[in-house]
Amino acid sequence: MEIYSILEMLINNISPVEPLDDDLLNLLLFTDLPKRERIFITISFITPLFTKVYPKLGHYIFSYHHKKYPFEVLSDWDLQKYDLEILENKEERRKHSLLRTLKLACSKHIDLIDPHVVIGKSSLQAFSPIITFLDHNQQKVIDYNRNLVMAKDDYYQLFHFQEISNMDNYNLYCLWYVLERIQEPSLLYPLLLFPNEMLKELSQFKEFEFLNKKFDSNGFNYRNYTLFGHHCDNMFFLDKDYDDTKYDSLREMIDEFTLTEQSPISVRNGLPVYQVQRTKFSCISDFFIPEAPEVETLHSNERYEHCHENSQRLAMILSANKKDVLYIVGGKISSNDKEYFYHSWVELLMDGKWYVLDFNHNLCMEKKKYYKIYRAVVISRTEASDMREAIQTVAFDAGLQTLQPMEFNFFGREFKDCLEKNQKMLSKKAL
Repeated sequence: MEIYSILEMLINNISPVEPLDDDLLNLLLFTDLPKRERIFITISFITPLFTKVYPKLGHYIFSYHHKKYPFEVLSDWDLQKYDLEILENKEERRKHSLLRTLKLACSKHIDLIDPHVVIGKSSLQAFSPIITFLDHNQQKVIDYNRNLVMAKDDYYQLFHFQEISNMDNYNLYCLWYVLERIQEPSLLYPLLLFPNEMLKELSQFKEFEFLNKKFDSNGFNYRNYTLFGHHCDNMFFLDKDYDDTKYDSLREMIDEFTLTEQSPISVRNGLPVYQVQRTKFSCISDFFIPEAPEVETLHSNERYEHCHENSQRLAMILSANKKDVLYIVGGKISSNDKEYFYHSWVELLMDGKWYVLDFNHNLCMEKKKYYKIYRAVVISRTEASDMREAIQTVAFDAGLQTLQPMEFNFFGREFKDCLEKNQKMLSKKAL
């Protein structure tokens, strides 16, 4: 029997520490209610069942054994639509609570301070995944399964919570990285229950050597990868997390359209113009001769996952042949109705109008239209010639060749300026 099956059987068959009394059960029943019903009940006082719960300045108070326990209902938070749909249904919460807890702890949207995923046992259940985080100098708990947010000390006391394992944001990054590389879901439970032991064991393999190291080859602390590392913005995402509710269908149609050669409706600036619904655009594949290797890439799924590198390559190719103003942009585009993921694209000024060139989507579109459909947000904007200088100075002259294209697109000029400033300071000291 797989270790996953053994652990799952163990988890599902261990009984809770002790049964909950009626008041605690009523508290959990209250967090199960839709928001309208909760508001009606707390202001009407007609239901004796919830007389121990009342609202106060944006949260609730639970009165229990002569003590007041402030709490919030998680579904009242500004979460993405998919999470709100799950939180409205008790059975859906139970089914998805583990993965949504992991995802929520890593979310760049709610951006929790010092989040930890804690696995423990309680009077609620034997295997309870929760999030602890810092809020105004107070430790709090998010219990996704119970749709509950409460002070950590209060939660631990009320539900007799006992910790089994505790993972900070970097541990979660390592856990996600391992699962992505190995593609073995059965490792999830052992990694959650014994994270330190499992990660130490895995660090003996070459691909996971970094798990046992503090700094990478450039001297950067690996913990910084949770801020701006590979896929740190979409850890533990599910397919439904990539659902931009307003423009999702249009984006999908454009994406599918640009994977193959199509018949244009007109020509603009020497480029064929296409149309999906009422949205007009051109394809980057038309910038190249048909035999160019870039065309084959742009018409395949190989164009995905490398937007930062591809944007640099595209900008360098175009800047060598065009005199137009050309920028490499490091920014964000929406992944759903609330969240974003890091992305890079090229911006080009042609005939007095700005266009976005997005290699990942084989797309050349007017900048205003692109920003609207993809809800694009700029973080860094670097002229192609400046980017070339930054790469030369940082990667080759200074020898930091393991820096990733993403890091250059977002911080290239800063790296270059810092190195030049330090070199000047060192030169003055030497004199």
